This record gives sequence, C-alpha cells and structure tokens, in this order.
Amino acid sequence: MVSTEKDPNTLAQVAIVDFDGHVLLNEYVKPDSEVKNYRSSITGIRSKHLKNAKSFPQVQALVKNIIEDKIVVGHSISHDLKALDLQLDQEKVRDTQKLFKAKTQVKAVSLQKLSFDVLGKVIQLGKHCPVEDARSTIEIFKALF
Repeated sequence: MVSTEKDPNTLAQVAIVDFDGHVLLNEYVKPDSEVKNYRSSITGIRSKHLKNAKSFPQVQALVKNIIEDKIVVGHSISHDLKALDLQLDQEKVRDTQKLFKAKTQVKAVSLQKLSFDVLGKVIQLGKHCPVEDARSTIEIFKALF
C-alpha cells in the first residue's frame, strides 16, 4: 500500500501463489492519483516500480481470472479483498487469522508472529514482500489445517 492524494491506503502490489508456493501473480499496480508517500521503508516500492505498472482494473481482472472457482487462502484476507474491490463467496475463503483464532481462542495474531510461532520462520524483516507473505500464509494454512 502507498499513500495517494485520494486514499492513504492505495493498492500498489499484488502477489498470488498456488498451494505449492509457486508464484502465479506478482504485479505492481499503478495508482490513479499522485503518490504522496511510497512507504518505501516498509513496502520497498519506489516510483520506478509504478512507472510502467498495470492499472488497477487490469490487475483486478488478472486476480479475478486466477482465483475464479478456487479456494482462496489469505491472512486477514478481508483487507486484501477490500483493496482489490472484490467480493467472494465466503465458502471459498480461508482466512488463517480467523482459523487460528477459532482453533486457539487467541485474539488477532499478525502474519509475522504466526509465521514464527507455527513455522519457525522470521518474515517481514525490513521491507514486506507480498510473495513472502503469500507463501508464509499458505504454509501456515497447510501446517495448521
């Protein structure tokens, strides 16, 4: 997410992996208004990444095509779906945060903490990588469920 004139939380990168962690999509998204803050220290995104990026509608269409008729696994996935302006049948959604909470009665747990506690992996040191986050999420899902 980057901060733009229109929205302080504008989608700027999307990553999707399959059940085995293979990258199906890793795309930058060109915001439709001027970026005010790239949050580069967190996102790693710079102006050069978005210069020739696909538009939001283009990336949204790619995502829709990939996830059509699939079970979608994510961590706090409602945030991702909101950013993509997508609504999915809840029967097709698996949210590792909600599943972990239901299984353990523990309140919301970050992906970073869950990855360390369940997988023994340290993630999100420095910049967040959407591919690393997606792979960690699917690994957590497989380990716990």
